[in-house]
Amino acid sequence: MSGGIEDVRAEDIVAINSESGIRIKTAIGRGGYVKDVYVRGMTMQTMKYVF
Repeated sequence: MSGGIEDVRAEDIVAINSESGIRIKTAIGRGGYVKDVYVRGMTMQTMKYVF
C-alpha cells in the first residue's frame, strides 16, 4: 500500500506553548511522500519541535 500527503495549505496560524508547530507524517517503508506544502503567516512561541 502506498500513499502520501499533497496540496497542504496552512495560513495565519498562531501556536503558543505547543508540542509541535507543524507535523506532517507518512508511513516509513510504504512509499509515503510529502508534496506541495504551503505555509504563510505562521507565528510560533515556546515550541518543543518546530517541524
